[in-house]
Amino acid sequence: MLNSSSNDKGEAVLVNMKPKSENQWTGNVYSHSSGDNYYGTMDMKGHNTLRVEACALGRFYCSGNNWSRINAKAESLISSRQNSAEPRS
Repeated sequence: MLNSSSNDKGEAVLVNMKPKSENQWTGNVYSHSSGDNYYGTMDMKGHNTLRVEACALGRFYCSGNNWSRINAKAESLISSRQNSAEPRS
């Protein structure tokens, strides 16, 4: 899944997500920018859309993004944090 509204890779990390219902999981979201963990949820909103939300202030204020499925083979995807298998010259 890819965060559709973020230009910064590695912005949030989902931690200890556990099923709450058939389409919803709850756990924590670690924010790289603040360095804090927040209560979080993720909900399947369709076959290719995942809604991820994080809540602050005792779950009073929540904000989130829709993530979209990447339709490419995993072998062809290399993130900026991974090294290519090919040697550098």
